[in-house]
Amino acid sequence: MRPIALMFSTMLPVLAGAQLAPAPMAVVEAGPESANYGVGLRARYVALPEWFLDIFTDESVALSSAALGAEFILRRAPDFDWVIAAEYMFASPPDGNWLGNGETTRKADYIHFDNFGFVNIDATAVWNQKFSRWVTVTYGAGLGVGIPTGSAVQASSTRNGERGTGDGPDCLPDELDDLGACHPPGCGADGICSERELEAMRSQDDPQADPDAKAAAFDLDVWPVIPVVHLMVGARFTLHRNFELRVDGGFHNALFLGTALQYLF
Repeated sequence: MRPIALMFSTMLPVLAGAQLAPAPMAVVEAGPESANYGVGLRARYVALPEWFLDIFTDESVALSSAALGAEFILRRAPDFDWVIAAEYMFASPPDGNWLGNGETTRKADYIHFDNFGFVNIDATAVWNQKFSRWVTVTYGAGLGVGIPTGSAVQASSTRNGERGTGDGPDCLPDELDDLGACHPPGCGADGICSERELEAMRSQDDPQADPDAKAAAFDLDVWPVIPVVHLMVGARFTLHRNFELRVDGGFHNALFLGTALQYLF
């Protein structure tokens, strides 16, 4: 019995030390879940198709373009972000005739866009729903302002570009989308007005002051600042503990489909 008692007497301090030793602390790896903020670059395809413009117009020209921007991400929680973004949207559709809803064809205007676009700045609340370790579903809404750049010139269109006494004959409704049949007087037979021809028309009376001066051209009246509405839904993919790739679509004063690469600190 003495050897057994001696063995236990030597083991007890070791066992006691093992019980009193503090447990090792878990190491938490930094990553998107623990990040507080980040930055990103985004690119989007933007479009205003005719079926969408038909809500506001009887005749229009569809827009198919792009937008490029940068983002600042403030991650308030793993499931919620504030995203502050600034972007430039290219918004120059091809030349063509435009007519508001319910207006007669006498009001048809040929519009030429010259490097027209918008600098958009907005803030968006984004909710994140984690689907797996690598995939997160995102959706959000935001508001902002848009500042127009470039210029746009409009001139009243007439049938075959003819002049009459006071004003030319009105275009027929089914001719509005055919520039050869409906364009401003003073432009070529194909209905495409060159910048030189539009500039020459500027010297005529302003139609806003003289409704009979159908051939005059003048700058399109655009608000200096416009409201921006942002609605988005998409998916975010974790590429690395600090890098994320987002693919999304929605509405940002135009329908869009895009992607963004984000770096989280």
